[in-house]
Amino acid sequence: MKREDILRRPAYWFEHEQNELYRQVIDYMERENINRTELANRLNVHKSYVSQILNGNFNYTLKKWIELCLAIGVVPGGYKKIEDVIKEDVQFAQAKKDVVEKKTEIIST
Repeated sequence: MKREDILRRPAYWFEHEQNELYRQVIDYMERENINRTELANRLNVHKSYVSQILNGNFNYTLKKWIELCLAIGVVPGGYKKIEDVIKEDVQFAQAKKDVVEKKTEIIST
């Protein structure tokens, strides 16, 4: 399966958003210097709810996702055209390849 095909799958984007929400929650906790219990208190939810988010066992509704994003101070979404995402992905892969080739060139000399 080509990477472009993967980028067109809903399962990829669901996992992507779960991972991004996880990263944003962790960043918020570190920024605020709080633990899971304090985060649960701030969000007015049970600690197990926070654990579900941080363990990747959270299948959130759109409304709950927006509430969580806003509660930790981030804007939800980031809607782009799939064609633009694929183009950016190809450019990123090429840039990464160029860096590796440049490192190899420098090491060889």
